[in-house]
Amino acid sequence: MATTAVIAHHIPGRVRLVVNGKRGDADYFAILLRDLERFSNVQSARANPITGSVALHFIGDLADILRQAEEQDLLSITEIAPPAGKTQVRSTAPPLNLVSGRDINRYFVMGVVLSAIAVFQALKGELFPPALAVFWFANDAFREAAKSH
Repeated sequence: MATTAVIAHHIPGRVRLVVNGKRGDADYFAILLRDLERFSNVQSARANPITGSVALHFIGDLADILRQAEEQDLLSITEIAPPAGKTQVRSTAPPLNLVSGRDINRYFVMGVVLSAIAVFQALKGELFPPALAVFWFANDAFREAAKSH
């Protein structure tokens, strides 16, 4: 029976599989790599027995490789994560609400507060790293504010 694997991450041409049931089994991963590298569309394969993961670089369709692995009783894929860039994680917290009843973008408020802290640090002469780091975080907050608006 094939060992169960989960696709932890994949992008075109690259996939990371996690084989939790074989963590720490260096012999299993050596044999698995040898067998996977025989596939014509696999360019390279690397394994980390400690974490139980396998990284494959391939040409063509991932489904073909997974089908071949299952047909040869190497792996059985039970769960597939969506490809990178296809999902977005958004904050589910409601926007801040002032007494006036208007919603406020919390990222914009955070950006303003962080900018003020950065200016204060810069005026004190604390340019590296405090002011620069705070400006960086303020910039991130403003970008999130623009996305969620």
